[in-house]
Amino acid sequence: MQSDTPPVPVSKKRLWAGRIISALVVLFLPFDGIVKVMKIAPVLQSFARLDILRASLSASESCYWLVLSSTRFRVLPSLVRSC
Repeated sequence: MQSDTPPVPVSKKRLWAGRIISALVVLFLPFDGIVKVMKIAPVLQSFARLDILRASLSASESCYWLVLSSTRFRVLPSLVRSC
């Protein structure tokens, strides 16, 4: 369904600000997910310090996989269109 309203022009500053913010999110989410899925020592120590149980850590691992896959679809929107 197409809209009858014409597109609003966007300034170059806002366009680049949006691109930079998107790039930061796209770079942070995989880093965060991969670090938690790998279960490296500093992450496990911080989870222990925060009193997060190992059971909830393994349960939350599926959420990190979801974050990684959704980030992939954000970066490569052509994958979403082809489904």
